[in-house]
Amino acid sequence: HGMKSMMNPPESPPVSGKSNIQPRDLGHVRLLAGVAPDDIADLLAASEEMALEAGEALLMPGMCNTHLYLLLSGQLRVAPVSPDGDDGWLLEAGDAVGELAMINRQPISAYVLAEQPSRLLVVPHETFWALADVSHAVARNLLINLGRHLRQADTGVARSERLQKHYLQSAGVDDPTGLRNRRSWQRACQTEETRHHRLGDHASIVMIDLDGLKQVNDRDGHAAGDAMLRRAAGVVRGSSRQTDLVARLGGDEFAVLCPQTTA
Repeated sequence: HGMKSMMNPPESPPVSGKSNIQPRDLGHVRLLAGVAPDDIADLLAASEEMALEAGEALLMPGMCNTHLYLLLSGQLRVAPVSPDGDDGWLLEAGDAVGELAMINRQPISAYVLAEQPSRLLVVPHETFWALADVSHAVARNLLINLGRHLRQADTGVARSERLQKHYLQSAGVDDPTGLRNRRSWQRACQTEETRHHRLGDHASIVMIDLDGLKQVNDRDGHAAGDAMLRRAAGVVRGSSRQTDLVARLGGDEFAVLCPQTTA
Protein backbone atom coordinates (compact mmCIF):
# COMPACT_ATOMS: atom_id res chain seq x y z
CA HIS A 1 0.00 0.00 0.00
CA GLY A 2 1.25 3.47 -0.78
CA MET A 3 1.71 5.62 2.30
CA LYS A 4 -0.37 8.79 2.40
CA SER A 5 1.76 11.92 2.18
CA MET A 6 3.00 13.33 5.51
CA MET A 7 5.86 15.70 4.71
CA ASN A 8 6.43 16.93 8.29
CA PRO A 9 5.66 14.44 11.04
CA PRO A 10 3.19 15.97 13.52
CA GLU A 11 3.73 15.90 17.27
CA SER A 12 1.13 13.15 17.52
CA PRO A 13 -1.42 11.60 15.14
CA PRO A 14 -4.98 12.97 14.94
CA VAL A 15 -7.92 11.25 16.64
CA SER A 16 -11.50 11.01 15.53
CA GLY A 17 -13.37 11.67 18.76
CA LYS A 18 -14.60 10.11 22.00
CA SER A 19 -15.11 6.38 21.93
CA ASN A 20 -18.41 4.55 22.12
CA ILE A 21 -16.62 1.29 22.89
CA GLN A 22 -17.76 -0.73 25.89
CA PRO A 23 -15.50 -2.78 28.22
CA ARG A 24 -16.81 -6.00 26.67
CA ASP A 25 -15.40 -4.87 23.31
CA LEU A 26 -11.85 -5.03 24.70
CA GLY A 27 -11.83 -8.68 25.70
CA HIS A 28 -9.37 -9.53 22.90
CA VAL A 29 -6.85 -6.80 23.81
CA ARG A 30 -3.81 -8.58 25.28
CA LEU A 31 -2.64 -5.60 27.29
CA LEU A 32 -5.92 -5.57 29.25
CA ALA A 33 -6.17 -9.31 29.89
CA GLY A 34 -7.26 -9.89 33.49
CA VAL A 35 -8.06 -6.23 34.15
CA ALA A 36 -11.23 -5.45 36.10
CA PRO A 37 -14.13 -4.14 33.98
CA ASP A 38 -14.48 -1.08 36.22
CA ASP A 39 -10.85 -0.12 35.53
CA ILE A 40 -11.41 -0.54 31.80
CA ALA A 41 -14.42 1.76 32.05
CA ASP A 42 -12.18 4.46 33.55
CA LEU A 43 -9.68 3.96 30.73
CA LEU A 44 -12.40 4.26 28.11
CA ALA A 45 -13.67 7.50 29.60
CA ALA A 46 -10.30 9.15 28.93
CA SER A 47 -9.62 7.57 25.53
CA GLU A 48 -10.58 8.40 21.97
CA GLU A 49 -11.18 6.29 18.89
CA MET A 50 -9.30 6.48 15.59
CA ALA A 51 -9.97 5.00 12.16
CA LEU A 52 -7.22 4.48 9.56
CA GLU A 53 -7.60 3.71 5.89
CA ALA A 54 -5.37 1.13 4.21
CA GLY A 55 -1.96 2.69 3.57
CA GLU A 56 -2.43 5.51 6.07
CA ALA A 57 0.41 6.22 8.50
CA LEU A 58 -0.21 6.03 12.22
CA LEU A 59 3.38 6.74 13.32
CA MET A 60 6.49 7.88 11.47
CA PRO A 61 10.16 8.33 12.40
CA GLY A 62 10.69 11.64 14.18
CA MET A 63 7.21 11.86 15.68
CA CYS A 64 6.90 12.38 19.42
CA ASN A 65 4.43 9.89 20.84
CA THR A 66 2.50 10.39 24.09
CA HIS A 67 -0.24 7.81 23.50
CA LEU A 68 -0.76 4.08 23.59
CA TYR A 69 -2.68 2.60 20.65
CA LEU A 70 -4.83 -0.50 21.07
CA LEU A 71 -5.67 -2.16 17.75
CA LEU A 72 -9.37 -3.06 17.92
CA SER A 73 -9.76 -4.34 14.36
CA GLY A 74 -7.77 -4.47 11.14
CA GLN A 75 -4.03 -4.89 10.73
CA LEU A 76 -0.97 -2.64 11.10
CA ARG A 77 2.51 -3.05 9.63
CA VAL A 78 5.67 -1.96 11.46
CA ALA A 79 8.44 -1.04 8.98
CA PRO A 80 11.82 -0.21 10.59
CA VAL A 81 13.58 0.97 7.42
CA SER A 82 11.17 2.15 4.72
CA PRO A 83 7.37 2.39 4.43
CA ASP A 84 7.62 0.61 1.08
CA GLY A 85 10.14 -2.04 2.15
CA ASP A 86 9.41 -5.73 2.66
CA ASP A 87 11.03 -5.80 6.09
CA GLY A 88 9.08 -5.46 9.33
CA TRP A 89 6.19 -7.34 10.89
CA LEU A 90 2.41 -7.24 11.24
CA LEU A 91 0.25 -6.33 14.24
CA GLU A 92 -3.16 -7.99 14.52
CA ALA A 93 -6.36 -7.01 16.33
CA GLY A 94 -5.72 -7.14 20.08
CA ASP A 95 -2.12 -5.90 19.79
CA ALA A 96 -0.80 -2.63 21.22
CA VAL A 97 1.64 -0.21 19.63
CA GLY A 98 3.52 2.86 20.83
CA GLU A 99 4.28 1.65 24.33
CA LEU A 100 8.08 1.61 23.89
CA ALA A 101 8.23 5.21 22.63
CA MET A 102 5.78 6.19 25.38
CA ILE A 103 8.11 4.70 28.00
CA ASN A 104 11.48 6.02 26.80
CA ARG A 105 10.04 9.34 25.57
CA GLN A 106 12.20 9.24 22.46
CA PRO A 107 10.99 10.09 18.93
CA ILE A 108 9.46 7.25 16.94
CA SER A 109 12.09 5.24 15.06
CA ALA A 110 9.89 3.15 12.70
CA TYR A 111 6.93 3.50 10.38
CA VAL A 112 3.59 2.10 11.54
CA LEU A 113 1.02 1.94 8.74
CA ALA A 114 -2.43 0.46 8.26
CA GLU A 115 -2.11 -2.69 6.18
CA GLN A 116 -5.93 -2.71 5.93
CA PRO A 117 -8.72 -0.46 7.29
CA SER A 118 -8.20 -0.39 11.05
CA ARG A 119 -9.83 0.92 14.23
CA LEU A 120 -7.76 1.90 17.25
CA LEU A 121 -8.32 3.11 20.77
CA VAL A 122 -5.99 6.02 21.61
CA VAL A 123 -5.08 5.99 25.30
CA PRO A 124 -3.31 9.02 26.89
CA HIS A 125 -0.08 7.99 28.59
CA GLU A 126 -1.12 9.39 31.97
CA THR A 127 -4.31 7.28 31.89
CA PHE A 128 -2.38 4.14 31.08
CA TRP A 129 0.22 4.73 33.80
CA ALA A 130 -2.51 5.41 36.35
CA LEU A 131 -4.06 2.05 35.45
CA ALA A 132 -0.67 0.29 35.57
CA ASP A 133 -0.10 1.70 39.07
CA VAL A 134 -3.23 0.03 40.46
CA SER A 135 -3.37 -3.11 38.28
CA HIS A 136 -0.77 -5.86 38.55
CA ALA A 137 -2.32 -7.46 35.44
CA VAL A 138 -1.59 -4.36 33.30
CA ALA A 139 2.03 -4.16 34.52
CA ARG A 140 2.53 -7.88 33.80
CA ASN A 141 0.91 -7.65 30.36
CA LEU A 142 3.04 -4.61 29.52
CA LEU A 143 6.26 -6.52 30.24
CA ILE A 144 5.08 -9.47 28.13
CA ASN A 145 4.13 -7.14 25.27
CA LEU A 146 7.44 -5.30 25.38
CA GLY A 147 9.35 -8.58 25.27
CA ARG A 148 7.36 -9.75 22.26
CA HIS A 149 7.89 -6.48 20.37
CA LEU A 150 11.63 -6.51 21.12
CA ARG A 151 11.89 -10.05 19.73
CA GLN A 152 9.98 -8.95 16.63
CA ALA A 153 12.31 -5.97 16.24
CA ASP A 154 15.40 -8.20 16.56
CA THR A 155 13.97 -10.55 13.93
CA GLY A 156 13.20 -7.60 11.63
CA VAL A 157 16.71 -6.19 11.98
CA ALA A 158 18.27 -9.59 11.30
CA ARG A 159 16.11 -9.99 8.20
CA SER A 160 17.09 -6.50 6.99
CA GLU A 161 20.75 -7.41 7.42
CA ARG A 162 20.23 -10.62 5.43
CA LEU A 163 18.51 -8.69 2.65
CA GLN A 164 21.29 -6.11 2.60
CA LYS A 165 23.89 -8.87 2.30
CA HIS A 166 21.91 -10.46 -0.53
CA TYR A 167 21.71 -7.15 -2.41
CA LEU A 168 25.45 -6.57 -1.94
CA GLN A 169 26.23 -10.01 -3.32
CA SER A 170 23.91 -9.43 -6.28
CA ALA A 171 25.68 -6.14 -6.95
CA GLY A 172 29.08 -7.91 -6.93
CA VAL A 173 30.26 -6.41 -3.61
CA ASP A 174 31.95 -8.45 -0.89
CA ASP A 175 30.77 -8.05 2.68
CA PRO A 176 32.58 -6.92 4.83
CA THR A 177 35.51 -5.55 2.76
CA GLY A 178 33.63 -3.62 0.07
CA LEU A 179 35.85 -5.18 -2.61
CA ARG A 180 34.56 -7.11 -5.61
CA ASN A 181 33.24 -10.53 -4.66
CA ARG A 182 34.20 -13.81 -6.36
CA ARG A 183 31.34 -13.70 -8.88
CA SER A 184 32.12 -10.13 -9.97
CA TRP A 185 35.85 -10.82 -10.20
CA GLN A 186 35.33 -13.95 -12.31
CA ARG A 187 33.19 -11.95 -14.76
CA ALA A 188 35.98 -9.39 -15.00
CA CYS A 189 38.50 -12.16 -15.69
CA GLN A 190 36.31 -13.53 -18.49
CA THR A 191 36.09 -10.07 -20.03
CA GLU A 192 39.86 -9.67 -19.80
CA GLU A 193 40.40 -13.10 -21.36
CA THR A 194 38.15 -12.14 -24.29
CA ARG A 195 40.13 -8.93 -24.74
CA HIS A 196 43.40 -10.88 -24.65
CA HIS A 197 42.26 -13.19 -27.45
CA ARG A 198 41.04 -10.27 -29.55
CA LEU A 199 43.88 -7.78 -29.00
CA GLY A 200 46.73 -9.93 -27.70
CA ASP A 201 47.05 -7.87 -24.49
CA HIS A 202 48.85 -9.39 -21.54
CA ALA A 203 47.29 -9.68 -18.09
CA SER A 204 48.51 -10.98 -14.75
CA ILE A 205 46.78 -12.21 -11.62
CA VAL A 206 48.12 -11.75 -8.08
CA MET A 207 46.81 -14.28 -5.53
CA ILE A 208 47.03 -13.39 -1.83
CA ASP A 209 46.35 -15.52 1.25
CA LEU A 210 45.88 -13.73 4.57
CA ASP A 211 47.75 -15.65 7.27
CA GLY A 212 46.23 -16.19 10.70
CA LEU A 213 42.60 -15.27 9.96
CA LYS A 214 41.19 -18.51 11.37
CA GLN A 215 43.16 -18.09 14.58
CA VAL A 216 41.88 -14.52 14.98
CA ASN A 217 38.29 -15.69 14.44
CA ASP A 218 38.70 -18.54 16.93
CA ARG A 219 40.47 -16.45 19.57
CA ASP A 220 38.85 -13.01 19.29
CA GLY A 221 35.58 -13.63 17.42
CA HIS A 222 34.36 -12.94 13.90
CA ALA A 223 34.03 -9.19 14.48
CA ALA A 224 37.81 -9.04 14.99
CA GLY A 225 38.28 -11.25 11.92
CA ASP A 226 36.13 -8.89 9.85
CA ALA A 227 38.21 -5.93 11.06
CA MET A 228 41.35 -7.80 9.98
CA LEU A 229 39.82 -8.43 6.55
CA ARG A 230 38.93 -4.75 6.14
CA ARG A 231 42.46 -3.66 7.04
CA ALA A 232 43.97 -6.18 4.66
CA ALA A 233 41.59 -5.02 1.92
CA GLY A 234 42.74 -1.44 2.50
CA VAL A 235 46.40 -2.46 2.18
CA VAL A 236 45.83 -4.41 -1.05
CA ARG A 237 43.66 -1.70 -2.58
CA GLY A 238 46.12 1.01 -1.55
CA SER A 239 48.98 -0.92 -3.19
CA SER A 240 47.13 -1.45 -6.48
CA ARG A 241 46.74 0.76 -9.52
CA GLN A 242 43.44 2.31 -10.52
CA THR A 243 43.23 -0.09 -13.47
CA ASP A 244 43.71 -3.18 -11.28
CA LEU A 245 40.63 -5.09 -10.10
CA VAL A 246 40.87 -6.11 -6.44
CA ALA A 247 38.61 -8.81 -5.01
CA ARG A 248 38.10 -11.00 -1.99
CA LEU A 249 37.38 -14.48 -3.25
CA GLY A 250 36.20 -15.73 0.14
CA GLY A 251 37.70 -16.74 3.47
CA ASP A 252 41.29 -15.49 3.62
CA GLU A 253 41.77 -15.32 -0.18
CA PHE A 254 42.27 -12.05 -2.08
CA ALA A 255 43.05 -11.59 -5.75
CA VAL A 256 44.14 -8.74 -8.02
CA LEU A 257 43.59 -8.77 -11.78
CA CYS A 258 46.19 -6.57 -13.48
CA PRO A 259 45.25 -5.76 -17.10
CA GLN A 260 47.95 -5.00 -19.68
CA THR A 261 50.62 -6.34 -17.33
CA THR A 262 53.21 -9.04 -17.97
CA ALA A 263 54.39 -11.49 -15.34
